[in-house]
Amino acid sequence: MSDLGGRETKERTVKSIANARKFTTEKTDKKYQWAYPNIWAPCQYVAVEGLRRYGFNTEAERIAKKCVALIEKNFAAHGKLFEKYNGLTGDIDAISEYGTPEMLGWTAGVYMALSKSL
Repeated sequence: MSDLGGRETKERTVKSIANARKFTTEKTDKKYQWAYPNIWAPCQYVAVEGLRRYGFNTEAERIAKKCVALIEKNFAAHGKLFEKYNGLTGDIDAISEYGTPEMLGWTAGVYMALSKSL
């Protein structure tokens, strides 16, 4: 959500995000790692910070809480963090060409940043 768009454009984007069941990657027929319905922690972080930067704090907090809850739920179930998650099921059955690897890096960093901000 750069400064290139006006307030109306930003509000349409926020409305689209708010109406989505979860904030996921782009829908496609391909089953690649970045394909729908996968959720990646860095994408969640960028969305939250972009929303906050432009004053959409309620929407940012909603996404941050959902992301933190999803990570906590899966950590409780598996004792690990993962690279990506399935945005429809909220589990680790993400769709991709190589499965769902364990991941400490960005998932842990995003979890810490979002948890601290709530």
